[in-house]
Amino acid sequence: MWGDKEYVLQRVKEDYFWLDHAEPHLKADPEVVLAALTMDGRALRFADICLQANPEFVLQAVRHTGGALVYASPKLRATRAIVLEAVRQCGRSLEVASEAMRADREVVLEAVQQDGFALEFASDLLRSDREVVLAAVRVCGCALEHADPVLKNDKEIVLEAVDQHGLALESAGPLPRADREIVLAAVSRHGGALRFAPSKMKKDREVVLEAVRRSSGSAWKHAETRLKADPLLDPCSACLNPIATPGSAGAPVFTVLEVTVREVEALVEMLAISMTGMEVRVELPVEATVGDFGRRLVEPTRHRTVYMVLLGHSEPLSPFDVDRPFLDVAAHLRTTA
Repeated sequence: MWGDKEYVLQRVKEDYFWLDHAEPHLKADPEVVLAALTMDGRALRFADICLQANPEFVLQAVRHTGGALVYASPKLRATRAIVLEAVRQCGRSLEVASEAMRADREVVLEAVQQDGFALEFASDLLRSDREVVLAAVRVCGCALEHADPVLKNDKEIVLEAVDQHGLALESAGPLPRADREIVLAAVSRHGGALRFAPSKMKKDREVVLEAVRRSSGSAWKHAETRLKADPLLDPCSACLNPIATPGSAGAPVFTVLEVTVREVEALVEMLAISMTGMEVRVELPVEATVGDFGRRLVEPTRHRTVYMVLLGHSEPLSPFDVDRPFLDVAAHLRTTA
């Protein structure tokens, strides 16, 4: 049965793994093996050694499944055209490429652009290449772990890394980890990054607030002990706070244009406009807080927080203004109807 070409052809077209059961002469049959490779490049594993050394068959395999490079002959794992095809499909196949290919800048760039973690398998020289490392961390921030130590202290590279994945802060050098901008960017992406920040940052209210609400409260345990007594940093309060932390990424910006008090109804009407032109009118009782208005601004967006900038002010309201009466904060815009 497994020596019958028509039978084996039918089976490998259903699942490449059946090639493993074929008689040796069929594992060396170009038609049979090509049919299996069309299903999955990993069929190269079961092909005859002559076909594993055949550039045409190996190229077909890695175009379908880059990881199939592991089954190619050593000579073909050192063949540039084949390795390039493999890493374009699966960056981590760089691991089984020849030493020369792992030192080839074009090959490595293709690999890390497909999978940043392929940086682990690049030559020492290329792991110290700034362009290569930047390309890697833009795809997988935590690939920073495999960069040369000098580049782990490069602010631009570390910012790119933590912007892609906050936990990349763990691999940053001591200088970037002490940089507030970098730490805030990291915890904005993943609150758990707070555990890798230096003690000074764990005492920073805004950094801790951002970490706590970006981790559904779990980063609270990494805060400095004194801050754990701050009611606004309590996980429940922090996660419900709609006012964005200055310096954090992604939140829409609303400028408050008008604040009108309707005394008879004891209501405050606020008109705000976003940077994209979205106008929002909110009516709330006169005792409403900044947080109450912030929550109403969040509703039409897909975000959990917003920046609120009062007309005439250059800086947004602080998330620590959340419980302040809105009319006190926006007194200069107040008119009466």
